Amino acid sequence: MICGDDTPGAPACQALASRTARRQGRSQENPRLYRLQSRELFAGHLRVRLGNLRRDGRSGWRWVRVKWSNVVHYENPMSVRLIALDIDGTLLDSASEVPAANRHAVEAAVEKGIEVALVTGRRFDFALPIAQQIPCPLTMIVNNGALVKSKDGVTHLKHLLPQQTARAVLEFAQKHRAGAAVVFDRPRANQVIYEKIDWEDPRRRAYFARNREFMAQVCPLEDCLTEDPIQVMYSGSVAEMQNVSAALHEAAKALDFSLARTFYDHGDFAMVDVIRRKCSKGATLAEWTALRGFGREEVMAIGDNFNDREMLEFAGLPVVMANSVPELKILGWRQTLSNDEGGVAAAIHEYALENF
Repeated sequence: MICGDDTPGAPACQALASRTARRQGRSQENPRLYRLQSRELFAGHLRVRLGNLRRDGRSGWRWVRVKWSNVVHYENPMSVRLIALDIDGTLLDSASEVPAANRHAVEAAVEKGIEVALVTGRRFDFALPIAQQIPCPLTMIVNNGALVKSKDGVTHLKHLLPQQTARAVLEFAQKHRAGAAVVFDRPRANQVIYEKIDWEDPRRRAYFARNREFMAQVCPLEDCLTEDPIQVMYSGSVAEMQNVSAALHEAAKALDFSLARTFYDHGDFAMVDVIRRKCSKGATLAEWTALRGFGREEVMAIGDNFNDREMLEFAGLPVVMANSVPELKILGWRQTLSNDEGGVAAAIHEYALENF
């Protein structure tokens, strides 16, 4: 990729080159033109092979590491071949419905040969009714990257949480047991296990009603760990889950797991998922992209919440919803309309279909 004065993000590119040159103790032969020779995601940083072009056409280079939040994504010169879509707050509107415009845009993308993946924190069986409303093949990256399935239920990738880790997490966070569940990859029954279920709980009642056939109770909850689960899931008010998240964040390194957070301030509801170490929407999307033979610059991702960040960081074309959490909006990525305004359809048409 060449970036000069007219390239979007050129100041950031040039600043990186200037700092690199100063650290190497040499001046820049051409301060107005630089080449980003390669990029890769590495532990939350962008690793850039940066070379300044000399007048003789040769280039010197070195590797530098910069925080993703300091990097501007440049215009994508390649066609989009894979679109990764979050579900709640992104594909779905505020009434949890798939707007017709979004459905038609996804169908149009698939007809053009673009692969579309629903990348969600939902379980497969909870995401499947959404996928079935869109009559075309879809990849399903579910449970915040723990599983990759197709709509027919065939599993392509699996990253389960070790039993001993799940047990240690439950013991560590005993005071938050009321909002805890253990989630398994099972055909139907006994997928989501609680220690005790309050079917009339005002925050969880709708979820319980839609998932009743998949749920069960086991007391104590640790006794359900007869196999590796997908995750340990905590849910509750935003304040409660902020406390859970803070406590688990401190224990994550010692207990060897990752966290995925989803917060909905407007509904005072939040979820914190304990998943396998190094698992995330972004890590699994990167793995799937490589298996499919796509480059990251050919991936567009659209999301709205904290658990979408790694996915957006990986994508060559990240797009955030107008209803996104502020922490995503400040990162300098493209922004589309809200989920109630067909933001997914607008982004697919503008960035994928019109440039196909």
